[in-house]
Amino acid sequence: MSEVTIEKATGFEDAQRLYGRAIPSGKTSKFDWLYAQNPAGKADVYHARDTSSNEVVGVYAIYPMKFSWYGSVIDVGQAFDAVVLPEYRGQGIFNRFLEFSSKDIQDKYKFMIGFPNHLSRGVLYRAGWLNIGDLETYSLPLTGAAFGKKAGSGPLGKLLSSLLSLPTGAYRSFHLNRIDSRQVAAQPMNNCPEDIARITKSIQNRNPVSAARTPAFVNWRMLTAPVQNYVSFKLEKDGDLIGYAVIRRSDNSGELVDFVVTPKLAAPALKVLVLECVSKGLETLHFQVSTHSYVTSAIQKLGARKRKEVAPVIFYPLLFSADQVKYEDWFLTHADTDWV
Repeated sequence: MSEVTIEKATGFEDAQRLYGRAIPSGKTSKFDWLYAQNPAGKADVYHARDTSSNEVVGVYAIYPMKFSWYGSVIDVGQAFDAVVLPEYRGQGIFNRFLEFSSKDIQDKYKFMIGFPNHLSRGVLYRAGWLNIGDLETYSLPLTGAAFGKKAGSGPLGKLLSSLLSLPTGAYRSFHLNRIDSRQVAAQPMNNCPEDIARITKSIQNRNPVSAARTPAFVNWRMLTAPVQNYVSFKLEKDGDLIGYAVIRRSDNSGELVDFVVTPKLAAPALKVLVLECVSKGLETLHFQVSTHSYVTSAIQKLGARKRKEVAPVIFYPLLFSADQVKYEDWFLTHADTDWV
């Protein structure tokens, strides 16, 4: 067995090559955008290197975030990329990445957060990460086709789509008609308005902990991400800014990636977005938010149904301890967890 050392990388080129080799379907176009252009700072990247061949055989990366924290802004790290070549797996390299990186960044970030899949949760918990809460997922069928697809593309699926078209529309209208959205409009957003700070401040009265949504962050994260299926909206009432929303379209379904709006207008703004999705032919709209999000009740007002699956939010203490975390104060969306 070859000896493998762990080191801090000075660039991300090896990470990009390794990612493309280990995961051929991986989106390597993200690297310059995510690792180098982030307005919060460059990513902390670590290599596992085979000393005999001098080849990089594993990569681990931490993404820097600016967090709004009870009226101040703090530095937080998020573990988001980890890959090891198949022939080197099972040698404890991931554990060594965690140990090496935690020492390297212990004075840089207040704490680390992560959104692990089921494959990595065990090793992270054993390394000292703590589960502090969950992200909940909701789904809102927009047409009968949302149910028909579950039965496949054959005659049964088509029959269900047809039979459920009217009931689904009636269900949707029943919930939407109870929400007054007069004078609320969604316009294409090509640049984040500078006035977004006013909106985020109003959210902090309910959820004082979240990723800091500055114009620089929103423009980078939502408007320059190397994907082609984001649709961004500026939300207004009577011509005044009340927030923004970003929807990711996949085939005939949509996912609310981010939603930042004046809390008292969350339900009317969501209604406008739902109608926008219906006009574009989407069949289902999905939502993922933290458990105690200010927007959760508005999602429920739409008639969206909570799904069984939840995604854990995990925390690694550095300068802050777990005792300082009150997860009911947090606001997280899909934009905080999915990095293309």
